[in-house]
Amino acid sequence: MTLTTPWALLGLVALPLIWWLQKRLRRPPDVELPSLMFLLDEAEARALPRGRLFDAELLLALAAAALIAVAAAEPVLARAAPRTIVRVVVSGGGGASRMEYLRAVEATLAEVRAASGDDTEVDVTWLPAHPGDGFYLRRPTDDALLASVQAGAASRRIVISDRRGPVDTLAATWVTLGAARANNTGIVAAAVHEDAGVSELFLTLLHQGPAPVSGRVVVSPRVLVLAGGQAAFSLAADAYASVRIPLGALEGADLRVRLERTDGELWDDDLAYDDDIELTHGPLGVWVDRALPAPLTARIRHALTAALGQAGYVDSDWPALSFLATAGAARGGPVRLLLQPTAEGESVRTAPAGVDRRVPGRLVADLGTVGTGWAYGPGADAVRTGEHILLARVAGERVWPVLLRHGLWVRLAPDPMRGVPRPVDTPFWPMLVENLAGEAGDATVGGGHRATGLLDAASSRVGTARVPLDPARLAALPPARPGRVRSLRPPLVLGALLCLALLWSLPRLRRRFARRRALRANPHVRTAPSEA
Repeated sequence: MTLTTPWALLGLVALPLIWWLQKRLRRPPDVELPSLMFLLDEAEARALPRGRLFDAELLLALAAAALIAVAAAEPVLARAAPRTIVRVVVSGGGGASRMEYLRAVEATLAEVRAASGDDTEVDVTWLPAHPGDGFYLRRPTDDALLASVQAGAASRRIVISDRRGPVDTLAATWVTLGAARANNTGIVAAAVHEDAGVSELFLTLLHQGPAPVSGRVVVSPRVLVLAGGQAAFSLAADAYASVRIPLGALEGADLRVRLERTDGELWDDDLAYDDDIELTHGPLGVWVDRALPAPLTARIRHALTAALGQAGYVDSDWPALSFLATAGAARGGPVRLLLQPTAEGESVRTAPAGVDRRVPGRLVADLGTVGTGWAYGPGADAVRTGEHILLARVAGERVWPVLLRHGLWVRLAPDPMRGVPRPVDTPFWPMLVENLAGEAGDATVGGGHRATGLLDAASSRVGTARVPLDPARLAALPPARPGRVRSLRPPLVLGALLCLALLWSLPRLRRRFARRRALRANPHVRTAPSEA
């Protein structure tokens, strides 16, 4: 607590003055006696009892003067000090998962903390930020990085990536920590094609590096009794190449596809994750919680059939995709959708019309909130600890979350069976289920196969530019959140006025109560005036 005008406390000198004025002796009041008593001797004035006037009036006067003096000084109560926040978003995934890049990121974060000072909060967020995305999987887009760094209040916003950002990035400082001489070869596309009863595997390879490379692609089944296949390749610098491998007896089997050197050794480059993929044959394992209402379960299965086909999914105790009614359900796969249907007749809150806010990514591809009614049960619209919003409707200053994620969990906040129109009756529902199936089963490459660990070309590329952090940009940062200040003058003035009002009314109240006590003690006095 601080005082705006501390010199006003000089008004407290009035307290001793008030005390001195009230600290006086007074004799009892004169009393008129009947005529027969005038002959009695009257006591001398010095012999009369004396007393000090120390009563409620004095206390009220002192309290009012003290409150007025303190109110004039205007004490201010600071509830929270101004906070300086530096928000940092670090890009991961794909080429941004190299150890060299990760060490450079840690060094840059140490520079940020050192340049910001001890009073500055450094908020660091990694994208992808949860195990469901996989640290080595697809890298976030530039739009996703900018949307994440702009979330919340901050004095300075920094994006760390291994590639250059947009040219005009006024929303954030873009730090680039690429490798000067990148060297990476990876599998960026796969497809199984059947022609005249013969199945073939088509692969697209990308090479990023200063010199041409050559090697071979090896296809091996999980069942060792089956023979594998292979094909040689040769890639020029910064070029693509296509490889075709007949599957033959491998058709319908689970396969592992990897790059090798011509001498049979493992492929060695800057990014090892895109050198090896798996092709899984069979339907997608799905678990639908029996606690979900039957009409909602029917809608889930209808959307799965539309996205994957009747034979494209199967109920499994070890699912890749789960639709659950509670977060504590035992059967949970790599992707878990938490649904929150409300009971019949339960009150809900409906989100008004607004605009979309989304974080770009696979789960929200082609999804929007327009044209769908969103009805929320009690507490369903609150963002829980650890969750981040993927899709929301913004109406004025209010944000209504629609799709949220925390780790393996994806939560649909509104009730999919309520609203006008209901989400299950709009294109939002089948597109959401299709996106979830793609997240859980990775890419469908044909022939009943799904590819796991397949990076796209944008994620497989390794950044080569380098633009380090300029510590001068972190000097003299303005507060991101101003401190909340409250003046105590109004309650002090109100207290002083209350004391003065009591001081003015207290003598009248005393006379009224004294008169009532006298009438109760001498009831015959009431008739005296009438008898006279």
